[in-house]
Amino acid sequence: MAVYYIKLGAKGTWAHKCFEHRILRLGYNEISHEEIMLGEDVLLQRAFRERVRQRNGEAIAEGTITNYIRQIRTFYNAQATDFWIALVGDRMYWCRAIPGVVPDDDGTKIRHAVDGWSDSDRQGHPLTSLRGSIRALSRFQGTICEVSGAKEAYVLRRIEGETMPEFVRAKRAFLELVSALEDIIKTMDWLDFEILVDLIFRESGFRRTSEVGGTQKTIDMDLTQPLTENRILVQVKSEAGAQDLLEFQHDLQDFAAYSRAYFVVHSPRGQLWQEPQDDRLHVLTAEGLARMALTHGLADWLIERSR
Repeated sequence: MAVYYIKLGAKGTWAHKCFEHRILRLGYNEISHEEIMLGEDVLLQRAFRERVRQRNGEAIAEGTITNYIRQIRTFYNAQATDFWIALVGDRMYWCRAIPGVVPDDDGTKIRHAVDGWSDSDRQGHPLTSLRGSIRALSRFQGTICEVSGAKEAYVLRRIEGETMPEFVRAKRAFLELVSALEDIIKTMDWLDFEILVDLIFRESGFRRTSEVGGTQKTIDMDLTQPLTENRILVQVKSEAGAQDLLEFQHDLQDFAAYSRAYFVVHSPRGQLWQEPQDDRLHVLTAEGLARMALTHGLADWLIERSR
């Protein structure tokens, strides 16, 4: 069993058609399917050399020709147990190919995928967040290359939906830390809680245009994103119930200039959330704030506040 990367057309231009029709397609139209099936490599090299010179008016390096033929042979000889991968956008697609190559009318060569292409692992999870060494395959100058060593092991593990022990351990530690930070947030007094919210939004790229707190009804923070110039308003409460949220939602009608509004509370009373009538409205509670604090490097600040 082997793993091969294939570039489906120049810059991946064939990719979506190949996924749709459940095929792998190879170019190298200078050489016909019949010549590949009947000819020896030395004859293919001669044909490549002559036809490229006729087309371009200049010679092609012998090493380049050898590499072309290697890729063609790989496409024709790869086994049904071998895996093929392609990269499109932020996703990895994979398939296995039925033995046998079929020539198309345009001179390209086709193999049919066993069960079609998939961009999910065997557990149904999307194949995104790929390692840099795998993403770098998209810069490969040729059409087909073997994915070997640690990269092969990684690809097979991702396809099977297996996780590394280090990932499981780190994920468990991450969730435990989020839970601990959430508990800390729920014990914060009103002033420290508002400072935390202010820090989170600042670390998220927002610039405050009003002081934290104050007496203006509805707004505790008036923030602007400098890059987009979008304005958001934030109301911060240590405790709140459904009625508080409904009042905030009602008051938003008077703030049409704001692209988003956040109702932030660390200790909701009862069932807080209802379906919003204003799609600008977002609710943040202790769990979401804990994740944001960890993401933006505020875990140490929170831990020190819990002494």
